[in-house]
Amino acid sequence: MSLNLNEIGEFQFENLIKNRIPFVLINLTSSLPTLFAQSFYQKHVESIEIRTQESEVLNQLKERNHPLHEAILIICEDGQRSKSLVALLESNGYLNVFFMAGGMGSLAANAMR
Repeated sequence: MSLNLNEIGEFQFENLIKNRIPFVLINLTSSLPTLFAQSFYQKHVESIEIRTQESEVLNQLKERNHPLHEAILIICEDGQRSKSLVALLESNGYLNVFFMAGGMGSLAANAMR
């Protein structure tokens, strides 16, 4: 098993949200699970989320003048599309790009625990 430094898990994701660490959440899925619904954190998630298609991510970040050094977290259904998008963004100069290990499936499964 190789170590991927761009991969984060559910625990790290939750810490980013709860500690209000500045980052942009690129959501390639239809919606996030109701992990933070009806909570103080829901507003934070909504304020950092960009819901878009894979082909539009780079344009969306450029339109928002997202700083190259500021963190970006990408989430998709299973983590595979997100993982490939990390390489694209890094090749365009973005320095802190991460993806959710296992994607939305993993996040939703662990939210049920």
